Amino acid sequence: MTEQIVEKGFGTLENSRNEMIKIFENPEDMKVLTEYFEHNKRLINGVECYSCNGNDRDCRFGRAFAMLKYIAQPERYRGLISDSNETQLESIQNAYFYTYNLPVDELDFIQNQDGSSKVILHGELYGVSKFERVKEIGLEDFIEVSIPT
Repeated sequence: MTEQIVEKGFGTLENSRNEMIKIFENPEDMKVLTEYFEHNKRLINGVECYSCNGNDRDCRFGRAFAMLKYIAQPERYRGLISDSNETQLESIQNAYFYTYNLPVDELDFIQNQDGSSKVILHGELYGVSKFERVKEIGLEDFIEVSIPT
């Protein structure tokens, strides 16, 4: 599965960002990404979470799944930096794909009237802000952070 999540020669943060943008800009791809998340749910300690059940194998959606879970996570988990090498990026994407569980109520997919899509992240912030992660990766046009008051 490792080779399927991060293909060799693909693993830069900029390439991951660009690939996610292509998915976000394509309504059909966003539909598939939404379905990908829906097929990777399970109940963990009484909370419905996005997890990994290993049934879906499309590389692009697996990487987007891992990266969205990375962006939404609290600071206590491993983080990326803009100059992460391919091995570091692969390790982090695999970790988020397989082991990090994101509560379902912390993420929404919204399709706008014009066909464009937006991902809404909910939940608390821990240390490094989700706003900053979104901005650092360059996805602020596609991901909105909603913090409860």
